[in-house]
Amino acid sequence: MSAFAIESQGDGSFGPVSVSGQHNGAGIVHIQATAFDQEFTLSQAQLDHLRDFMPNGVKLSYAGGFNNLPRRVHVQFTKGTIPFTEQATTLILTENGDAWLDTSGNVYYEAD
Repeated sequence: MSAFAIESQGDGSFGPVSVSGQHNGAGIVHIQATAFDQEFTLSQAQLDHLRDFMPNGVKLSYAGGFNNLPRRVHVQFTKGTIPFTEQATTLILTENGDAWLDTSGNVYYEAD
């Protein structure tokens, strides 16, 4: 995967989301996203956490917006096959304009 793009018209109050980026064979070198009517571009310091990460899958999901939590878009990049995910990194975008990467491989579940 040398370039990637994923788009969604949104789910309920989330509105449209688009995420695109570039991969140079040694890791992801650029990510740009639009969500919540805002533009997000990851800094070089954030991208450095993706050095040597070579994903072969991407998943987009929505969360939050209740119990005083900001709405969030999760973009999970994975390496592996469907039943065996070897590595996962999640880009989290919030309606407050924050963007960060979780490289722990955690899977997120929204509490009721």
